[in-house]
Amino acid sequence: MRLTKTTLVLLIAVLLLSACKPFTPTPSPLSPSPSALPPTPLPATATTLPPSPTSFTFLYTSDEHGWMSGQENGQGAAELLGLWQAEYGLGQDPAVLLLSGGDNWTGPAISTWFDGEGMVEVMNRMGYAASAVGNHEFDFGLAVLQTRLEQAEFPFISANLRWKADGSVPVDLGIQPYTILDVAGRKVGITGLSATYTPEVANPAYLVDLEFTSYQSALREVVPQMRTDGAEMILLIAHICPDELELLAIQVAELGIAMMGGGHCHIPYARRSGETAIIASPPELGGYAYATLAYDPSSGQTSEEA
Repeated sequence: MRLTKTTLVLLIAVLLLSACKPFTPTPSPLSPSPSALPPTPLPATATTLPPSPTSFTFLYTSDEHGWMSGQENGQGAAELLGLWQAEYGLGQDPAVLLLSGGDNWTGPAISTWFDGEGMVEVMNRMGYAASAVGNHEFDFGLAVLQTRLEQAEFPFISANLRWKADGSVPVDLGIQPYTILDVAGRKVGITGLSATYTPEVANPAYLVDLEFTSYQSALREVVPQMRTDGAEMILLIAHICPDELELLAIQVAELGIAMMGGGHCHIPYARRSGETAIIASPPELGGYAYATLAYDPSSGQTSEEA
């Protein structure tokens, strides 16, 4: 075929256009190069942060004397429980603990007529964690006391109440020298004291086989045991007047007792003696006392919060 000049020009144009068309390669799977592989994660470096302090609130009553319904409007078990639940989250917040300084019964007929049975039922429902042993706990005799303590869902504690025969704490009656509770992940040890003059303010016929030893010696015996058993913070609940506790706190300062709760004298009280917070409440469920303490596990120290 003979090409004319015009045909030749067109052919050259087509060839030029084809040469200018961009080339798009078809992708094909390639084995990734070592540099393209995902990086191997490095082992995590363990970082241990110091545990933060734990804040506790300890609610406290004493000398309830069976006044579950209170003596005036706005007082009594139901009113206090409602207040504690609303203000402090009692029963919901694991760092809130309710304690008593003893003399739970003997007062109005609703308590006394039934040997304190109704009052223990009420205190069970309120969520008490422990009670000291006061002089009025003995009002109905040791057999009734043992029955009440079996009924209670919380321990009754006295480190200085002993059988004369062998010097042992009367655990057979249900009384314990101390208890250790898991509170918000910390071990809180609670011990108790009964007034050494209890035989003078209770029926002595019920106490002939019992004795009340020195506060200092009892605490120096049991607090080290509590530490050995894992207690991180030590509390004392005592049926002892606050002025006696002020002196006692100084005498046993080396034991590191964070809080002492008093009773028997029927007076509200909130002070510090050395490094120990001391509280006491109004009687007959007419009020309460409280202390807010922070425990620092890194130092083992307890401080009072505002």
